[in-house]
Amino acid sequence: MFKFGWIFLWLGKNFFKILFSLLLLGILFLLLNLLLPIFSFLSFFFDMFSEIQNLFENLKNNMDDFKWEKIEPIKKDNNNNA
Repeated sequence: MFKFGWIFLWLGKNFFKILFSLLLLGILFLLLNLLLPIFSFLSFFFDMFSEIQNLFENLKNNMDDFKWEKIEPIKKDNNNNA
């Protein structure tokens, strides 16, 4: 019987600590549930920005690799001017 009373005594001393810890865990859970969709929405924009940067880098590489010497087509002499 004494151990049962000791449990009540311990709960009486630590009730507010347990309640406060559970309240903090609940608030943390709520914040995570609210912020995770926002972060995933922002990651979409960051990925889009990264893809645009990759596009311009590929464009720059293709422009550097391109042979810029002008190749003129062979002109045929047609004297069909009447």
